Amino acid sequence: MSETIEFAEFKRVEMKVGKVLEVVRHPGADKLYIVQIDVGGERPLQTVTSLVPHYREAELMGSEVVVLTNLKPTRMRGERSECMLLCAETPDESQSVLLQPRVVIMWASAWRSTALSATTVMVGARCGSGAASVPVSFSSG
Repeated sequence: MSETIEFAEFKRVEMKVGKVLEVVRHPGADKLYIVQIDVGGERPLQTVTSLVPHYREAELMGSEVVVLTNLKPTRMRGERSECMLLCAETPDESQSVLLQPRVVIMWASAWRSTALSATTVMVGARCGSGAASVPVSFSSG
């Protein structure tokens, strides 16, 4: 089991929904894409991500993704990486699933109202040679 963190630490993580605007293969790396993502700021953010073995460029283009936006920028293979796409990986790292936003609405007919379903997921992300995963709970209240 990986190291646990306090909730106060996790609250510092800023996640936003973004839209992939551009995807290009990194010219100097077989498994990397350079991706431009609109997260609603003054300009798109750029990330360098190792999703080449898992997704074609066309699959990523235009998709909505979950983005970790408050990481300290770094350079990966000579390119600036300002954010991170969140993915969940299998234990053997053979598959990587890009987390994409989806809201599930459950009808509460007895109350004649709607509520967001409560869901807990493991959020995993890779950055360079490191990896991190944290449990995240989403609920309506």
